[in-house]
Amino acid sequence: MITDLSESALSSTTTTTTTTDSSDSNTEMTLEDFVTIMVEELTNQDPTDPTDTSSYVTQLTQLQNMQAVEEQTEAIENVSDQMDDMSDLIYSMTYDSAFQNACSLIGTEVTGVTDDDLDISGTVTSVQVDGEDIYVVLGNGYSIDYYSLTDVGEAS
Repeated sequence: MITDLSESALSSTTTTTTTTDSSDSNTEMTLEDFVTIMVEELTNQDPTDPTDTSSYVTQLTQLQNMQAVEEQTEAIENVSDQMDDMSDLIYSMTYDSAFQNACSLIGTEVTGVTDDDLDISGTVTSVQVDGEDIYVVLGNGYSIDYYSLTDVGEAS
């Protein structure tokens, strides 16, 4: 009869299996998932051989630490993205300002260094954009990068 009780106790022990839908793209364990599994395991444990709960506490602490690190990483990435956006905005504003300044030089005598390292002077007749570079075009046919101007004289 004691054998029957042991067998009956063994047969009443259940195993909990957690399955996930393969279409679910979220494969990370959340704090809620961990607590659910922990409670289920504690509920179904063998009363004659209880599980040491210190390992659960350690795992829970590790999970909370990982979540905190992930949240900090996300916050840093957000700040980084915002800084990139700000940098792009500042560059755009600086570029626009440089283009406007170059345009305001039309009719002005300037001196500068060409891409071929020639010191050239002349009157600005137009402004040309090549990719991100801004050039002032002189009446003598030479072009000087706006940032390579060394002297700006009076408008003629």
